[in-house]
Amino acid sequence: MKWTLSPLVTPAAARARARRAVRIVPRAGNRPGWSGRSSFPAPRTATDRQPKVVSARSAAGPRGAGARGRSPSGSGAGAWARAGPASTGRRGGQRSGCAAPGSSAISAAAAARVRRPGSWRYTAVAGLAVEHKGKAGRAQPHSPDSLMPVTVIGPRGGRSARPRGLTDRCAGRRLGPMCGIAGYWSVAPVEPETLAVFTDLLAHRGPDGSGYLTADGGRLGLGHRRLSILDPDERSRQPMLSNDGRHAIVFNGEIYNFLEIRAELQARGHAFHTESDTEVILRAYAEWGAACQDRFNGMWAFVIWDNVARQLFFSRDRFGVKPLLVMATSRGIAFASEAKAFAALSWAAGITAIRAGTCATITGPTAPLEVSRWWQPLDHIHAVSASYPEQVARFRELFRDACRLRLRSDVPVGTAISGGMDSSAVLAMVNALGVESVARRPCDWSRAFTVVAPGTEHDELEYATAACKAADVEPVVVDLFRRCNPDDIDEYLYLTDGMPLTNLSAWYLYRSMQQQGIRVSMDGQGADEILAGYYWDAMRTLRLEGSWLRRPRRTLDLVRTISAMTRGSPYIRIGAKELLTNSSTSLRRIAGRISRRQSREPLLFGQGHDAECREMTRQLPPLNSILFMAVNDSIQNLLQRYDLLSMSSGLEIRMPFLDWRLVSYTLSLPAESILGNGFTKRILRDAMAPYLPPKILRRKRKLQFQGPVRELLRGPLRSWIESFPDLGAAAAEVLATGTYGQVRDLGDRLVTKWNQQTGQRLASARIAALQKRHRADPEALHRRMRWMALPEGFEPSYQP
Repeated sequence: MKWTLSPLVTPAAARARARRAVRIVPRAGNRPGWSGRSSFPAPRTATDRQPKVVSARSAAGPRGAGARGRSPSGSGAGAWARAGPASTGRRGGQRSGCAAPGSSAISAAAAARVRRPGSWRYTAVAGLAVEHKGKAGRAQPHSPDSLMPVTVIGPRGGRSARPRGLTDRCAGRRLGPMCGIAGYWSVAPVEPETLAVFTDLLAHRGPDGSGYLTADGGRLGLGHRRLSILDPDERSRQPMLSNDGRHAIVFNGEIYNFLEIRAELQARGHAFHTESDTEVILRAYAEWGAACQDRFNGMWAFVIWDNVARQLFFSRDRFGVKPLLVMATSRGIAFASEAKAFAALSWAAGITAIRAGTCATITGPTAPLEVSRWWQPLDHIHAVSASYPEQVARFRELFRDACRLRLRSDVPVGTAISGGMDSSAVLAMVNALGVESVARRPCDWSRAFTVVAPGTEHDELEYATAACKAADVEPVVVDLFRRCNPDDIDEYLYLTDGMPLTNLSAWYLYRSMQQQGIRVSMDGQGADEILAGYYWDAMRTLRLEGSWLRRPRRTLDLVRTISAMTRGSPYIRIGAKELLTNSSTSLRRIAGRISRRQSREPLLFGQGHDAECREMTRQLPPLNSILFMAVNDSIQNLLQRYDLLSMSSGLEIRMPFLDWRLVSYTLSLPAESILGNGFTKRILRDAMAPYLPPKILRRKRKLQFQGPVRELLRGPLRSWIESFPDLGAAAAEVLATGTYGQVRDLGDRLVTKWNQQTGQRLASARIAALQKRHRADPEALHRRMRWMALPEGFEPSYQP
């Protein structure tokens, strides 16, 4: 096997880069080590295929980019260590002829030459191109292709610029922006500066620009923070006005089937002036009114002002993926994507949320909010009589189409993978699709990112690597211990509204993805809710269906499933005695677990759930009722958490498992298709059998996507915890000998202390800084402001 330098890199340039090259080493033990400098990976045996490690800490070299951790070539995308960025096949790295992001050495002409069958290929490591004179399309022994490389993101995560090398074809395409929205309708005119501050408190959600609109004589304001996603056209910015000037919209989210709706509206005579889904919503509302919501497949929160009917219309998607918060007072009504924005207003009132699957209208600033449920989930749940193989085939078809729609993007798409069944299934299906079947396909869509905590029980790199190898994708690894920095905690807690420290791993993962040029993340959230992924779903089903006399096989199946899920879990311990007690009604009565008069409902749900959803469950079987409540109600906390975690870095999350068609079909299945044969998510495992290895499919132990708080507080965050001296002695004892729950509670106390000492100060400072900026440059605010005139002869008169 002969290895030579490609003509794309001269020997002199190669030697210069080698002097400041990335350090590349095999993974040793539980923590990545360091080796001498090397210009390309050293050969290794075919059986020794543990991931390589490329640390962004060393990528800067002795005279690199400093703390930002940039690569020697200045590309900022880490080390591309495989021929995937310009590969020939359907899978692997960069597609559609786009040059590899972060590899400025590879030209479009070279990429086209690489794609020819049998031609030589490139392996780019930190900008160094290596020629592999072997068989194209398959990794060779001892070659970099065969090592399943892993790029480890170290301190600061590298550059935040978009990847270089994206073709001009991508640069001019348009997509509806993810963003933050805010607005109010007041009984008295409000200064434009207040609207600007109100909106700009959400700047992290849309760092690429802002837009404002006032109407109703200054009493109504709409604000929008934009994540432009390669859309330079000012016509697509928000707030967006309809052609006739009647409607104005602010929109946060994505309508995945907007191309189909656009075509239908064009057939009805509508002429479009942009290529965004925002205009599709605006015209669909003008055509069908509130009924347009039933046509949308996506995630959204939007507000439409009707300047003729004098009303605001609020809408939220079926499952509440995108947030929409409301504050109603005697001075008017206000709304925003996040609670922190309301601090810009002097209105004092409670904050509520527009519920998932509902819409609302209001005809005056102090009028009552008229809420109605537009999403009727029971209308789409019908008992499935097909055989189990037919169910598997139908599930696979729906899941495939859900992934296909969510791959529509004009910007780089990545997959966040934990090593669990859900994210592995998304990664496998995304890479099985290929871009040829996706309209408005992205240029870069096959990178996978995972976060690890080496040496802890939260490290699932073994499984993440197996899933990536099956999908023929290189995992980019975020080392939590190297990435975590005490200086980031103030920003993390402020942007996530004081979220527990257990979510630091996800926050750093999404931040690293954004810094590597990714703007859209395909995630596996929602699968646990619709496929009984939590142990308590199986436990509740056991309590309702278990009977050793009437259903011994089903009872034994549930007992084995629960036992396998919780064995070795750091979160829960369930012994044989508890399982035996819960599997028998008689034993539960003897043990005093329930009384003879207790109804079925408390076994299914706790208190505080949505009463309307709970009433709907009475028509469903036990497990279907549990899952119905999970996806239509209980999931709200999870969705709010991941919205804050991702949007704090300007990253959009897409969740194929929350496609309404897939959800409705899954809730229609028999319980044994979801929870049976010794496994949770049974139908998903069987549907993905052609794509995933047994190591993933047969895995029963479930780990939550949480960071190791104990190890973080004893390691990288030690200096931060020392800033709370009143907790010092107690904290040291808990970290040394405390249980998982005690450590979690310690983290919560630290966050509470931070809120009291720092959080309020940061919020006030942020508002003051924004006020100062807008007062210093009123012309800039004027340029971003639009006005809607009052209808002729209309004089508003609102009473507080």
